[in-house]
Amino acid sequence: MLIKIALIILVALVALGLFLDWKNRYRIQVRFDEQRNREPFNENPKARKLFLNNEVQLDALTNGDFLTNYRVIQEYGDEKNHIFLEKISSVCVHFKSKPLLLTLGIIALMGTIFAFLSDFDGALAFVSFLTALFLFIAYFASRQYVISIIPDGGKAIYIVVKGLSSSRIADYIFNIQEAKLERCANLA
Repeated sequence: MLIKIALIILVALVALGLFLDWKNRYRIQVRFDEQRNREPFNENPKARKLFLNNEVQLDALTNGDFLTNYRVIQEYGDEKNHIFLEKISSVCVHFKSKPLLLTLGIIALMGTIFAFLSDFDGALAFVSFLTALFLFIAYFASRQYVISIIPDGGKAIYIVVKGLSSSRIADYIFNIQEAKLERCANLA
C-alpha cells in the first residue's frame, strides 16, 4: 500500500514539474515596440583587455559575458567564446536540461510499475522507485534558465540568467538585436 501511495505522489510530482516547465517557457515576452527605461551602463574594467580597436562595450549581463559593438564575448576561466554580431542567427531564452535523466527516470518508473504488478519482491519495486525518484530530482535540479546566442556556425553561447528579472533579460536581448542591426548596417 505504501508503494502505491509513493507511486501516485511521484507521478503527481512529475506532472507538476512538466506543467511548471510549460508555464515558465512563455514567461518572457519581449515587446520591442514599447519604450524602455534603461539604466546607465557601468563598464567592467576586466573586459577592457578583451576588446579590439574601436570596440566599445555596450552591455554586460554577468561578469563573464560582454556585448560590444562588434561581437558577443563569453569568458569563464580559460574558456573564451566570441561571436561577431553579423554571424548571430538566433537569440532565445529557454530551459537547458539533461533529457537523458528524465528518460531514465521514466524507464525506472515503468520498472517500478512492472515489478509491482508482477508480484515481484517488494524490495525490487522499492529500489526501482527510489532510482526513478532520484533521476527525476536530478533532472529538475539540472535544469537551467539560459539565453542562447546561436551563430551561423560554431559554438553557441549559453548565459545562465538565474536570479535576473524578466525586464533585464528582455533588455539584454533587445540590446543584442539592436547592436546586430547597427553592425550589419555599418558593414553594408
